[in-house]
Amino acid sequence: MFTSILTNIKKLTRELSDNPSSQAIVLLTASAIIIYLQKDYLIDTFIPKMNGFILTYIGYGFITLLIFTIGWITAAIRFKRKITIYWQRFISSILLIISIQILLGAFKGPQGIVFRETMGGRFGDYLWKDFYIPGAIFLLVLLLLAFYISWPKLSIVKIKSSKLYLLAFFYFISKRLKPIPKKPRVLDKTPGPEQKDKPKFNLNEPVKNVSGNQALNQQNKIGIESPEIEEKPNKVKQITRAFTFGKPWSIPEMSLLEYGPEVSISTNESQLVAEKIEETLQNHGIEVEVNQVKPGPTVTMYGLTPGWTRKARKPKKNDAQGDNSNEDTDKGIRVKVDSIVAREKDLALALAAPSLRIEAPVPGESIVGIEVPNKTPLVVSLRKTLENEKVNKIKSENGIPLALGQGSNGEATVTDLRKLPHLLIAGSTGSGKSVCINTLLISMITQMTPDKLRLLLIDPKRVELTPFNGIPHLISPVVVEPEDAVKSLKGLLEEMIRRYKVLEAVGVRNIDGYINHPKAIEPMPYLVIAIDELADLMMTAPYEVEQTLTRLAQLGRATGIHLIVATQRPSVDVVTGLIKANFPSRISFAVVSQIDSRTILDSSGAEKLLGKGDMLFLSSDFPKAQRVQGAYLSDEEINKIIDYWSTLKGTPLPEISLELPVNDITNPDFDAGDFPKDELFGKASELAGRYSHISTSLLQRKLRVGYPRAARLIDQLEDSGVIGPEEPGKSREVLIQS
Repeated sequence: MFTSILTNIKKLTRELSDNPSSQAIVLLTASAIIIYLQKDYLIDTFIPKMNGFILTYIGYGFITLLIFTIGWITAAIRFKRKITIYWQRFISSILLIISIQILLGAFKGPQGIVFRETMGGRFGDYLWKDFYIPGAIFLLVLLLLAFYISWPKLSIVKIKSSKLYLLAFFYFISKRLKPIPKKPRVLDKTPGPEQKDKPKFNLNEPVKNVSGNQALNQQNKIGIESPEIEEKPNKVKQITRAFTFGKPWSIPEMSLLEYGPEVSISTNESQLVAEKIEETLQNHGIEVEVNQVKPGPTVTMYGLTPGWTRKARKPKKNDAQGDNSNEDTDKGIRVKVDSIVAREKDLALALAAPSLRIEAPVPGESIVGIEVPNKTPLVVSLRKTLENEKVNKIKSENGIPLALGQGSNGEATVTDLRKLPHLLIAGSTGSGKSVCINTLLISMITQMTPDKLRLLLIDPKRVELTPFNGIPHLISPVVVEPEDAVKSLKGLLEEMIRRYKVLEAVGVRNIDGYINHPKAIEPMPYLVIAIDELADLMMTAPYEVEQTLTRLAQLGRATGIHLIVATQRPSVDVVTGLIKANFPSRISFAVVSQIDSRTILDSSGAEKLLGKGDMLFLSSDFPKAQRVQGAYLSDEEINKIIDYWSTLKGTPLPEISLELPVNDITNPDFDAGDFPKDELFGKASELAGRYSHISTSLLQRKLRVGYPRAARLIDQLEDSGVIGPEEPGKSREVLIQS
């Protein structure tokens, strides 16, 4: 039985050795079994690592290398020993592969690893820029050499090149070679007769409180010859700007949006309201004159000029001049502004208005403004606001236009997000807050292409911003989970720090100077973070959200990062003092109480708004909040813009990573063992070796540190296996004695 099995195995082995097709079948079967058994490891670990390794060092050149390997293996199997007669073609193929690698090293890929390196990886980058021969010359030489080796009779280039070509070749090589640095002079330590009485000077000892030139002068005065110090400036390797291929992005036509109704308040109606205002105040002894009427979509502002009152006054006696006249004289006195403001309720009663807002005085003018609601409010269209000339002016300055709506004076209200630089929005439910966010987003993506503007949308309510999924402006899909939102904000914080390093490498202060800089390393679009409901995030992780938002608001402006944050609960536990301090520009819709208005605007007035897009806009450009009727945007218009961007194809966009570093505690892949050890860990470990038990208070006394640091040292000692686990009411047992 055993003998027959051995005989069958020998026959099978003999057949496999004589039949190449059987060998291939066995090899493929074994490979398929191995792949099936290790598919999880191959898919999750091996393939991603190999892909990253290949793209980092070879780039897309692995395709030509794979074709070359398969082709010559096939030729070797086909021709066997006769393959040696094609050695010229083999060498030419190798030279062509190197030439392709050089060419790929001159370009950058659209995104990912090939964008950070080159399309030819680090090897292609080395051949194109860092090799001794310039990339273009090296490429031309290799192509000519490959052509000559394959077809020597047809080649124009001969082996015996002229002396001129050789001289040019060696000239370029000499230009690429780096000069050998000079060795410092070795000083004779034997003191001469003139140096015996001079003070000693230690070259290794740093010179304090003096500059470099003063230190050299000190050495020369003492009589010691200083070595030649080669100054090495802190230069960062310059990376060429990425080449973009494909059709450029184009903004949508304004025909996708619709115009609103062209109706305004009639002249007779405004004249009647003006007469009622003058009559009501006259009945209370206040003389005013309405000399300005500025109709708006929701309210009309009436400008009042205070009049004069006549009052008899007796002048003081002037004994020095001998004027003892006691006659009465009349002198005009201007009507006090406070007296007009005090009649707010009387005016509201006379005009049958739900609420009035008095602006006393109007900034920049000598009038008192009274905003009276219109009987039939109008709808402000976004298209009409975007077609205003202010939008084109902001775009010409490389700004980010935000179309808010139409002011109470009838003019379009458009601002630049770069100058705000962050925006805080608050308002009760149904006041128009979510419509305002959609309007701001649409106004940005209809005026800026994805290569200039990228968005991160956070929508814990899951219904307001999720329709924007699919547009190329998004860094990632709309974030709906509060936990993921915190991680995304921290990821943008890392992106901000990375951008600061890029700006430092180029030598500019902000993104405005970087965009058109000739030494720009990589494309740097603006980043806008829009959060629809801040209260949900603050309930999940208040400290982390406040800290991250504050940090982004403080430092994000220089790197092109801007925030638009909205909440329907403007209380002090949501809109904290740190957040308010870093959001100078704010929008308040209708709120419930005056306390909420003061929380968001630091002044009253928002409690008197009418709702449905009626807002107060506070920015650094105006000393007081200005009243604006927000632009309305229907769902059909939003869907048209989103469908346009979802189907449009353009140039590849740079990848913006939101992944947290490995040593970040908020990263789910964080390993506590990777956390850096404390500087006193060695002393704490040595101290633990002297005792059989150790506690946090002992470390506090012996190392003279606070309780938090001592507790961290205890945790690190436990992770390292020096002490045992914690037992309630007992000190830690020391496992490793010194």
